[in-house]
Amino acid sequence: MALVPVFFSAIALYSLQKDGLIGFAWRPAYFRDILAFGIPLIPHTVGLFLLGSIDRFIINDKLGLIDVGIYMVAVQLAAVMGLAFDAINNAYVPWLYERLKRNQIQEKIQIVRLTYIYCAVLLFIVTITFFIGPGLLVLIAGNDYSPAGEIIGWLALGQAFHGMYLMVTNYIFYSKRTGLLSLSTVAAGLIHVGLLMMMLNLMGLKGVAIAYAVSMAIKFLMTWFVANLRYPMPWFNLKAQSQVC
Repeated sequence: MALVPVFFSAIALYSLQKDGLIGFAWRPAYFRDILAFGIPLIPHTVGLFLLGSIDRFIINDKLGLIDVGIYMVAVQLAAVMGLAFDAINNAYVPWLYERLKRNQIQEKIQIVRLTYIYCAVLLFIVTITFFIGPGLLVLIAGNDYSPAGEIIGWLALGQAFHGMYLMVTNYIFYSKRTGLLSLSTVAAGLIHVGLLMMMLNLMGLKGVAIAYAVSMAIKFLMTWFVANLRYPMPWFNLKAQSQVC
């Protein structure tokens, strides 16, 4: 796991350097810029851990290893959606940044409308997952993991909110002012731990999955708020802006 990223990173760097797309030079101003961008993101990783990994440790402590296995089967299947959303975002970011750089109101309105459509599509897909997810899970993993079918829809909903989060966090990265992103992620992570403990005691594994979905929704909404502070977009006045244009 450690060597494979290093190997492919070396291939990527060689390819970029060969095509003249990058160069290697010591420039202190760039180094300071990198530190100013990256250091505030260190707590961000803590928040991501609280949101994405701590649940299995708490499940193991409260319910046992068998329940961890059932839960992780559902997590892995729902994570396929997350991989798709990450891939879409990687293709979307260059397109988005090019238009943000041009700073034209008509294009901003188009971006906002497409974002709303994308979020609606994600919610529609998740609705379907609640119905077909249990049967699909049993087909892939077998009857021994059928209890995971009760939670896969909620985990998919959490992944959908992750996809929405990706659509708004790009504005924070574009602004290069990342401190508030870490604050919102850590806050969402701490809320998640509290919800997780409460919902697990009330509803078992299903409660854990619901807590995950709610926490991811909170992370999305908080990040959306921060994104609008760092790079305002016409999220709620599309009609008025269109009339001005």
